[in-house]
Amino acid sequence: MRDARSYLDAATGDDQPGVTVALTELGEAVAALGRLLGRALRHAGLVLIALAWIHRRDLTMVALGALAASLLTWATAPAWYGQAGPVGSAPRGVVFAEAAPPSEATPTREHVVDVETTTTVPAATEPPEPPVEAIVWPAWMPDTVMRWASLAEASGRQHGVDPVLVAIVVLVESGGSPTARSHVGATGLMQVMPATAGDIASQRGMGPIDPATLSDPTVCVDFGAWYLSKQLQAFGALDDPDWQTSVERAAAAYNGGPGTAGKWLRGSALPNETAAYVRWVGGMWRERRDPTSPTLDAWRAAGGQVLLDRADAARVVPQGEAW
Repeated sequence: MRDARSYLDAATGDDQPGVTVALTELGEAVAALGRLLGRALRHAGLVLIALAWIHRRDLTMVALGALAASLLTWATAPAWYGQAGPVGSAPRGVVFAEAAPPSEATPTREHVVDVETTTTVPAATEPPEPPVEAIVWPAWMPDTVMRWASLAEASGRQHGVDPVLVAIVVLVESGGSPTARSHVGATGLMQVMPATAGDIASQRGMGPIDPATLSDPTVCVDFGAWYLSKQLQAFGALDDPDWQTSVERAAAAYNGGPGTAGKWLRGSALPNETAAYVRWVGGMWRERRDPTSPTLDAWRAAGGQVLLDRADAARVVPQGEAW
């Protein structure tokens, strides 16, 4: 429905908002005066009717008084009375838009807004990031491994592996020594083989890799965590809420290779070294929330203490950390 200002614009042919506002304000004043005068004359007519009826009971005067009251009320009413209501007396909750030149960016003068029913829609925002859970490291984890906790956490989160499992593999593989090197060439904190590192780099689109870089703790833990995640994906059990079965299978694949793990799942026995590795990693994973780890003690007695001593003697400190 069009408001009074739009009718004024159409009548005057004026597209200038200043003129429209001035005419509208003048019309409002005249309308208000007319309404007051109309009410006064209508009341006068009613008084005349009452007097005529009381004093003379003259039906002719009564009729003339009623006619006069009706004519005067109609004659003094605003021209748009009875339509959408006069300007300035719009029903509560409706406001007229301020006069402004119509454009794509501003509402036209025919716009009305329902204040009571209009709700403000908040601007769309990105869903909040889920909180990062704090890592509960095993109380029994040796200091030679805990000095690399930040690398284990970063790589574990990046590749979808529990950082505690990454730390357990670091412990069993090297005791925490980044310079550890086996007789077959496995290198670094997670004892990654150079050939395996080349395959990992190729699959990740990284190009050739210098085997010497595996002595870099950041590189070795990154590659080891990535490879461990692939073994968990390949050999993980579906119904395994605590990851116990999945961890033991992935440990077999990490140490003996995917082929060895596959044969084991089909009924073949594991080689002695891989079987022991599964016991160490699986046992420490099972005891990760306990105050002590009998499996760690057994691993130390079986030769693991030598790795811890070498790691402690190396005294290699992560960049930015104090010894």
